[in-house]
Parts: sequence; structure tokens; C-alpha cells
Amino acid sequence: MTVFANANSRDTYFSVHNVKTAHKISTGKGVKVGIMDWSFGCGSNKNLYVGAENFAGYKTAPDEEGHGFWMANTLKEIAPDCEMYALCTTDKNEDVLTDNMVTAIRWAVQNFLNMTYCCHIKYTILVASIISYICPGRTHAL
Repeated sequence: MTVFANANSRDTYFSVHNVKTAHKISTGKGVKVGIMDWSFGCGSNKNLYVGAENFAGYKTAPDEEGHGFWMANTLKEIAPDCEMYALCTTDKNEDVLTDNMVTAIRWAVQNFLNMTYCCHIKYTILVASIISYICPGRTHAL
């Protein structure tokens, strides 16, 4: 599935990110990836995700198509065989958002996800600190 027709068929996209070379090494088979974001389009794109968890108070947030859906599709094109988990953590209140992210990271560790990707840019340092505290030595991507 491609979100934006022909958006990723440009030679520059694949060459800048070395996607074709990466596919020769791995396509993500057996790798569990969690994306902490919002608006995943889970309801209408069930084939994209292995699972979804809503850590946010907004009940419809996982089903709306937006940033999380775009990120999931981008990652799926890079690692087409990975197992993708939508981890909805959004909140306008930064304290609540932080709590949601901590809960999502704990869930990811308990469910043996190999990587957790954080789309909340200003929180990447915080997320790295939380991950190193919860599971020292575990590899996660931010």
C-alpha cells in the first residue's frame, strides 16, 4: 500500500535513504516495531498493523488518518516485512503526553517489541532516557 501514489518511486528517495541496498540486507522480517504517534488510520488500514494500543484519552485518535498513518506507511516501505504496532500517545497536555509515552514504552518492552519509534520530536531525548531506565542495554530507535 502506498499513501501518496509515486511519492516514493522517485530515484532520490530510494538513493538518499539507500532503501534498495537496505532491502538486500533485510526487509524487517521478524522485527516488531512500535510507532508512538497519533492518527494511524487503524480502522480502515487493518492490514498495515499487527496491533494497535490507545494510550491516549481520545477514543477516535487511532482511527483518524494523519501523521501516524504517513509514518507507518513510510516505515513499511523501508521495512516491508516488519510487524507494525500503532501506539497512540497523543495529548495536548504535555504532562499527560509524557505519561502516555512512558506507558507505551513499558507496553513495548513487556510485549517484546524490538524497536520503538517516537514521532514526538521534542521528546526524543526524554524517550531515550526512559528507555535506558526501563530496559538498560535494550536497542530502540527514536
